[in-house]
Amino acid sequence: MESDEIQIRFNGTRLKPWNPFIPNNNARQELEQEEVYENGHKVIIKPYVLPHKTEFANDDEFKEAGGYKGWLQHQGFYVYRNLRLIIYGTWFGLLKKEMSYNLARIQLDIYSDSDFDWQIDIKKSKAVPPAYTDDIIRISAEKTSQKSVRYIIQEEHIPEAKAMQILLSLAMYGSREKIPEVCIRFI
Repeated sequence: MESDEIQIRFNGTRLKPWNPFIPNNNARQELEQEEVYENGHKVIIKPYVLPHKTEFANDDEFKEAGGYKGWLQHQGFYVYRNLRLIIYGTWFGLLKKEMSYNLARIQLDIYSDSDFDWQIDIKKSKAVPPAYTDDIIRISAEKTSQKSVRYIIQEEHIPEAKAMQILLSLAMYGSREKIPEVCIRFI
């Protein structure tokens, strides 16, 4: 939609496209892209850590970047099939949505020859990652969410001792639902 090849109008007014990966903000971090090939099928994984709220010109720009459902609901994976968005803002059950993961977004590009593997339905409205992507998707989710946590800690000037507790808890337990109650107040 951003390429101007497609324009959508509502009552004569052109709708402005929204890119969940905030490409025009120089503070966005592009992590290492990964590619998976299995039985002739290709999956491209592009992880991003989005800019902290201090890296936006104003509150309106920050709010717009969060999407219409807000930062919490738009974190996670975005699955594109032949450049068309199918699924957005999911962790595929790997992580729970946490405020500390708000800056983590991961683009997954798949192609129509992978429909069976990804269990794409006829409406092209759902996708389930195939087993051969389990490890790489899990690792990408972990790396990107951890970088989001570290970036938020850095930008919000959280004291070192508190930051260490947050990072150790996440490293030991993987996600908030597995963290002991005593540690949760720090996240």
